[in-house]
Amino acid sequence: MSHGCHSSNSAIKCPKCSRHTVISLNVNLWKCLNCDFSKDFSEDDEEEPDNTFISACLGGIAITLLCLLSL
Repeated sequence: MSHGCHSSNSAIKCPKCSRHTVISLNVNLWKCLNCDFSKDFSEDDEEEPDNTFISACLGGIAITLLCLLSL
């Protein structure tokens, strides 16, 4: 059974030590073997709010105001 350590082509440079020793531990977790820097990209997805509802409300308000002003 594999433990899921997926090494990359070493084309990714570590932002901390600038060496090409970054590996992918899973889809979202990357780690540098040289300086132990790690980055979990799944946390970035959770921080970005979905503004679709707010945009739809603002669009609806704008259309309503334009309709009222044209009367």
